[in-house]
Amino acid sequence: MIKHREKSKGGEFTIQTSKGSSVVEYTLSNSVGSVLCLRCFAEGKESKIISGVLSALAEKYHPSVLLVDSCLQEVLYQERIGEMSRYETQSKTSLYCNTITEKNLICDLWKNSFSFVNLKKNGTDYVFLKTIREQTKPFEFLCLKEEYDYIQKKHCDSVVFDILEICRTVSSVESFSHIEKCLQKKIKKYNFQESKNELVLHCTEEIIIPSIIRLGKNHQFPIKLLECFGKFLGNYHQDKEDFLSKFNSQNKY
Repeated sequence: MIKHREKSKGGEFTIQTSKGSSVVEYTLSNSVGSVLCLRCFAEGKESKIISGVLSALAEKYHPSVLLVDSCLQEVLYQERIGEMSRYETQSKTSLYCNTITEKNLICDLWKNSFSFVNLKKNGTDYVFLKTIREQTKPFEFLCLKEEYDYIQKKHCDSVVFDILEICRTVSSVESFSHIEKCLQKKIKKYNFQESKNELVLHCTEEIIIPSIIRLGKNHQFPIKLLECFGKFLGNYHQDKEDFLSKFNSQNKY
């Protein structure tokens, strides 16, 4: 038996069989215009039925990007869901797109953005923080970690605002304009101290990647977004290198 319940910006399927219950929750990135990103969370024991539900959702909404979050390997590593192809899997999330073009560019964008919300996927950062934790006293480490977090927060906050400004001023596509307004509302819920690391990933999944898929990387809109994101990564890594150099020089003696 399959039950469906509508939720804000999406819904939930509950699947009841002799093996137990399974759940598929889904959220649409935008309710105005064509869907740019469809997020799904799946858990349970009926992998084949869950895959069928995911395929039906992909066929119904035709998103540019499909994100599947699950602990079920059979679901997470499917090569195709409906007409969408799996591009990359990070942690317990798989990225599917409805195009076979620009795969390397899209995967690099997503992995770079994903690293800001999952430190262990950001190899150099994780190893560095682990190293200084071993070389410093607890209070000293916390001070260094706070300084390091500020560097990341500063750049993440800046790029989110820049991307949304490009979205507001350059794009004439209704879907992107709607997402820009939704993310602006989400930003207002953050207090000043909170980092917008997670919103970097959302901007990549809901704006940058869909813009490449829908308009092509040579269109003015994705060009400006890619330039903005590239500048963000360059500035962040430069500040990070300066911080690492400062730490290393202070610990030589």
